This record gives sequence, C-alpha cells and structure tokens, in this order.
Amino acid sequence: MKKIFATTLLSLLALTAFAAKPVRHLDQIKATPVVHVDKAAGQVSLTIDLILDDLKVSSNDLIILTPRISQPDGSYEQVLEPVYIVGGTRDRALSRQLYFGHKPDYYVAARPQSITRRQNGLPQTVRYSATIPYDKGMRGAVLSIDEWLTGCADCDRGTATMTLLTPFVKAEPYRPTYHTSYMVPVAEKIKNRADKYSATISFRVAKDNIDRGYKQNASVLDDVDSKVRSVLDNKDITLTGMTVEGWASPEGKADYNKALSERRAKSFADYLSRTHGIKRSDMSVAGRGEDWAGVEKLIRESDLSYKSDLQEIIDNYSGDARDPKVRTLNGGAPFRELVADNGLYAKVRRTDYAFRYTVRGFNLEEARERIKTAPKLLSLNEMYLVANSYPVGSEDFKEVFAIAEKYFPGEPAALTNAAAAELEGGNAAAALTRLDQVKAPTAETLNNRGIALALTGKYDEAEKCFSEAVSKGDKRAADNLAELRKLIESL
Repeated sequence: MKKIFATTLLSLLALTAFAAKPVRHLDQIKATPVVHVDKAAGQVSLTIDLILDDLKVSSNDLIILTPRISQPDGSYEQVLEPVYIVGGTRDRALSRQLYFGHKPDYYVAARPQSITRRQNGLPQTVRYSATIPYDKGMRGAVLSIDEWLTGCADCDRGTATMTLLTPFVKAEPYRPTYHTSYMVPVAEKIKNRADKYSATISFRVAKDNIDRGYKQNASVLDDVDSKVRSVLDNKDITLTGMTVEGWASPEGKADYNKALSERRAKSFADYLSRTHGIKRSDMSVAGRGEDWAGVEKLIRESDLSYKSDLQEIIDNYSGDARDPKVRTLNGGAPFRELVADNGLYAKVRRTDYAFRYTVRGFNLEEARERIKTAPKLLSLNEMYLVANSYPVGSEDFKEVFAIAEKYFPGEPAALTNAAAAELEGGNAAAALTRLDQVKAPTAETLNNRGIALALTGKYDEAEKCFSEAVSKGDKRAADNLAELRKLIESL
C-alpha cells in the first residue's frame, strides 16, 4: 500500500512540475516581416511569413500567435488578429466545437485570421497579412508576436513573446512642395550705361605728348581705338559723354606729378578727339596725380624681398616725405627696381577713361539675341522677360538669371531671382549665398530664403522668414508656411 501511494505521489509531482514549466514554441518558428507604409493612402501593409519547418506541436496543443505593435513606453499599442497553429487531435476537436456553434472564449475574444494544422517534420509556412490605418505612434514602435499555448481542456500552458522588427515603421516624413518667388524688375525709362577702361601709355620722361611709335604704345592705342569704335559704331547706343583721368607714378614732387598727369590726360583726350571725332566738350578731363594707393596694392601683392620696408615707409610718411625715403632705401637698389621699365611704378602710370551712353529698348526677340552677344545692353527687366521665355528650371532659364546677377551686382531683384533659379535646381546653399547679399529683403527675397533654410533643415528660421514674407503680402509664402508645418508635424 505504501509503495502504491509513493508511486502515485511521484506521478502527481511530475505532472505538477510539467504543468508549471511554460513551453515556448516561438524559438522553433522563423518569422520574416515586411512593412510597407503608404502615407498618401494613410495605411500600413504588414506581411509576416511564419516558417514552421522546425516546429513540433503536440497533438492536443493549440498555439495562438498574436502580432502586436507597441511603443516601449506604453504610449501606443495595437494588437492585431491572431493565427492558430494546432495539433491533429486539437484541430479535430476545435472544428467540431465551431461546427456546433460552441466557440471557445479565446476564439470569441479574438477571431483568428487563419487556423493551420501543423504537420510535424514537414516544411510548412503560414502567410500572415494585414492592412491597418497609419498612426504616428507606429514610428519607432516595436513589432512583436505573442504566444499563448493551451493544452487539452484549454489548460493554460504558458505564454512567450518574440520581437520581430524594430522600429516597426521607418516612415518617410512629409515631402513638402515649395513655390519660389520671382521679382519683376522695374523697367528703366532710360538705360544709362558706362564702360570703364585703362590705358598704360608710355611717355618719355617729363613729356606729355603721345608717340605711337614709342615702346608698346602702338598696341595700347590699337586697343583704345577698338574700344572707341565698339561704342561709336554700335547703333543700339548713343554716346553722351566721356571721362579721362591721368595718373602718375610717385617719384618726384607731388605737385609736379599732378600737373604732369593732367597734361598727359589732356593729350589722351586730344588723341580721341583728333582720331575719332569725339568733341572735347563731351569729355571731362582731370589729372589725379600720384597713385600711392596703386603702388601700395602692387607692393602687397608682390614677392619683393624688401616689401615690408617699403610698406613701413608708406605707413609712417606721407606726401613728398615718402619719395626720398624710398630712393635711399638699401642704397637705392629697391628704387631702381621700382622705376625700371617693367617695375611697379610703370604699372601705375596710366590713363583711365570711361564712356557714358544710353541704350535703346529691345523687343523680346532682340533681347534674346542680345543676351548672348551683348548682355550689358539689356535692362534687368528685359533679362527677366528673356528668362521667362524659356521653360522654368531649364538651363537657359537659369543661365539668364545668372547673367542678370553678373551685370547687376547687388540688385535685390537680380539676387532674388538668381536664388530662385538655384532653388528650382535644389541648390539651397547657392541660393543662400545670393540671398545673404540682399540688404533690404523684399517679400520675394524672404520667401525664397525660407525655402532655402527649410531645405537645409533650419525649420525655425524658415518659419520666421515665411511668416514675414506673408506679412509683406507674398501669397506663395503662405502656402510654403503651411507645407513646412506639415513637414514639422510629420517628424
């Protein structure tokens, strides 16, 4: 009797130990999840292939596998419909229950997407799929699958959880569509232009007459003649005046050099009048004297071994006191190098001259031709019209605005429009470089700046620019502000 009791007790203890030990089947299942986010449709498609090849299920067992999407901090959770994996005996029993309408509590609580009878030892895959509404809480969430195992008589044999994917959704942020703004430049009533040039005519020492045969003067005067003819022969322009300024090198007395520079400037003006018929009354002629500023610039840019000594003289002396110091520096060697034919002093002995003229207006066809051959004759408004005759964003479109920026440096319309063209090509950095130069930003400037800042991730600054542009009346900025806020909301 004692032996029978002991045997029975051991059997009960063994059963109790078996029941207390949870069984985990997830370790025998391979899962391959695939997630597709469709932000436009506002939904997420989930597919999980549950590979059961290594899974062994007891005949009386039922495994309930439930996918779950949740945030680690508990701020979001969505439990999806489960799938059942059943043993042979349990499959038949469950089928009879459902046939006669006796649905188990777990079935009523969460109806399964599918019920699969496991055929131990054979390859087997269960395809799970679900389409669910997209929620921001899914970003950074964890996709896991919960296991609940029941045996015969629906006894609880334990639970387990396996992480399948983290993060569940790598959602693309909202992709805003921004609209650039272009400024329509004011049309010029009269197009006044000026071209400035410099001629390094060589004069004999202390002389002011121009000798074409002296040194390089023939080629210098040929260049001057070519520039004069380009103005006088151009039917698009009308010469309204000229300025002629003579400059001297700084050896000798300042007063003498100023008078010499004036005489040489007059000789140049006489040459223009005599050779090209330009009236002296249409020319403003002046002698500017010694060009110490030019000498100092050339010294700084040179590789002269004594440049620091020369700079010290320039810094500490002025007027006629400089020349003697330069002449006696280092025994006179530096001075001799400065006054040589190819020395620095020869480069500042020059005559600056400028043409002032007006340009006639052009129609679109003429302007499109001039933008390629003589862009400086066009007004900013004419360039704008030419640019807009090409498809927006095309190479021709962008090139015209780049030309406008070159010929109208610092003009808000030129800079703002060139920046807009850069933004059309996605070049925010180049756009900002131009917009930074606009001293008095317009509504269009601010709108384009907002776009450039938004594209570089500076959302707070972009929002301020858009808001200010809206206050100045730019309707596109209002749309851009709304787009930016959608982007920020999606992050």
